[in-house]
Amino acid sequence: MGVAFLDVRFDDVDVRHPEVAALVGEGHLFASDGDGRAVIVQRNSNGVVRGYLAFRAGPDWHVEADLDLADRAAVRSHLLREFGGWSAGLRPLLTDNDSDHVPRSFWALPAPLTWDPVPGATLIGDAAHLMAPFGGHGANLALLDGAELARAVAREATVDEAVARYEAAMFSPLRARGRGERRAQAVLRDHVTGRAAPPPGPRPGARELPDQGRRIPPSSGRGGGDRGVSAVDGAPREERAAARQVEAARAGRG
Repeated sequence: MGVAFLDVRFDDVDVRHPEVAALVGEGHLFASDGDGRAVIVQRNSNGVVRGYLAFRAGPDWHVEADLDLADRAAVRSHLLREFGGWSAGLRPLLTDNDSDHVPRSFWALPAPLTWDPVPGATLIGDAAHLMAPFGGHGANLALLDGAELARAVAREATVDEAVARYEAAMFSPLRARGRGERRAQAVLRDHVTGRAAPPPGPRPGARELPDQGRRIPPSSGRGGGDRGVSAVDGAPREERAAARQVEAARAGRG
């Protein structure tokens, strides 16, 4: 993808990070400037928000920049420069994390993936269908694999018959889900890198909030292009536009 991802975490957000809590609400926040920069965060349980900071860079960008990823202050300074055109209201997502900045690499197996039967052996979970997180199917399919294999073992007379039944059940839905995951991955890649226009919708350039499917209008950033939810310049007019977008998103969740 040519995009670096940093895993970040915010703890006890309603008390310690109210700005982050207000931005993320009860679901997801996805913000992209269409030029390789994005913030993708999600509220988890126990007041935790986790997600990724993404920007265009090679896999060894921090080495080339002589940057120690354990030095939070240095990484935050780098991020503020990288996201310098973004709204000040969104900067807590770049600077207030409670975790270190953990670099993440995303890997995926070809989909659909099938194999010839092997007596006494099979694959489940990521070993069978490793996916990047964008499609949201990895953990769900792993749980389904385990349940279907257990049911097959309970119902069939031999292990090989159970494996044959399990694999037949897994391969068919996996083909469709795998294709859907690859499409979702391509859509997110294009949103982040700006390689293609966003999917068509009722308003050109609108961004979709993943947690509830509502769309909000884009703000006008530098160059007049679609800057997403947060990627706006620091001018007061654009700050107000960003604030209106956040309020619209929060109202939609209510």
